[in-house]
Amino acid sequence: MRAAVLSIALLLAACSSSPADPPDAGGARPDASVDAGTVPDAGGLDATATDLGVDAGTLPDAGEAPDVPTFPDAGGPLDPARQNLGNWTWIPVPSSVCRNGSPTGIGVKLKPGATRLFVYLDAGGACFNAQTCANNVDHYGSTELQAWARGAGNAGLFSDAQANLLASWNQVLVPYCTGDVHGGSATNKDVPGGPAGQQFVGHQNVVRSVALLKEAFGGGLAQVVLAGSSAGGFGTFLNYATLAEAFAPLPVTLIADSGPVLRDDQALAPCLEQTWVDLWSVNDGLPAGCAACRSATGQGLEELPRYFADTYPSARFGLVSSQEDAIIRQFLGFGANSCGAFQIVPAPSYTAALADLRDNVLVPTGKWSTYFAPGDGHVFFRDPEIRTTSVGGTPLTTFLRDVIEGRVSQVAP
Repeated sequence: MRAAVLSIALLLAACSSSPADPPDAGGARPDASVDAGTVPDAGGLDATATDLGVDAGTLPDAGEAPDVPTFPDAGGPLDPARQNLGNWTWIPVPSSVCRNGSPTGIGVKLKPGATRLFVYLDAGGACFNAQTCANNVDHYGSTELQAWARGAGNAGLFSDAQANLLASWNQVLVPYCTGDVHGGSATNKDVPGGPAGQQFVGHQNVVRSVALLKEAFGGGLAQVVLAGSSAGGFGTFLNYATLAEAFAPLPVTLIADSGPVLRDDQALAPCLEQTWVDLWSVNDGLPAGCAACRSATGQGLEELPRYFADTYPSARFGLVSSQEDAIIRQFLGFGANSCGAFQIVPAPSYTAALADLRDNVLVPTGKWSTYFAPGDGHVFFRDPEIRTTSVGGTPLTTFLRDVIEGRVSQVAP
């Protein structure tokens, strides 16, 4: 049993949506001590620009905003990226740290004259027991960003191909090295049976990064999109309010990829949710106005989608997932048997939980769109195959464009 658990313990780290890929493919980032040039591209993604097959001209007219962002004078927080337009640049974020206490920051790729901002929360596992922590990266710096730039940082929604609907946007990568699905506010925590003195401060890192972005862009933005995959998909729910408040009154669009906040106890066991909330101090980072989100049993996170729709009525939201996502079903398997013995969540149970979330939580708000693909693949936004993904005659790229442009739809087989 231990070998079986270890074989799946990369959890959310897989970076390919191809059902043929093994559950533990990709995701783990290179160690900083290794020459980045010797590290395979993250998740095996094609490092070349990818044509997403979307007409960028269908996006809102860029004339709605100034021709250039209102950057501060030279020497501002993003000045190194401004001097390196079109390329990924490492920007340290003061006081931001990884799980092992090492300093971290963000990756930034600015585009000439761009007035739109795409903020992406990265994937990469979780840390809440000995097995999961052993396979979750605990550091991220400029060396890791270089590897990202050669692989995932120029594929999928990060492609520089003209047809990519986000190719002309300013892009920000929020690395993931805290093991808390970007949602923690806990310092010096000991993991039961695992490492001690861990810094689960993913949410605090996002808060600091957003403050830096707000300072850099001022009021010069026409649109902001927050997205994330896998651990980062969960993280979009836990950090949306931070961006929404920072950039108000500009509506912020949220699109979660392969990280659904389920409410079905058969898929997401209450004991597992409570483990995360308690260990990572998730409640400390939740919106102050959402009292229902702070359940003592850790089951309040399902209230976040409704809260967002009610609190930010001009915003639009989207969720993308495979109906039988193998990686998320493994991740949730640690909650089986009252968190006593690992057992992967059965595919039918996961499919039913997604449908329950859509039909009883998201659709009634009138603000959420969903795109559920058949199969057990995991993560779409970093995959070159995003350009060919289609469900029921609706390309994923068309769905994403609709969400970004404010149209609501539900897509499923």
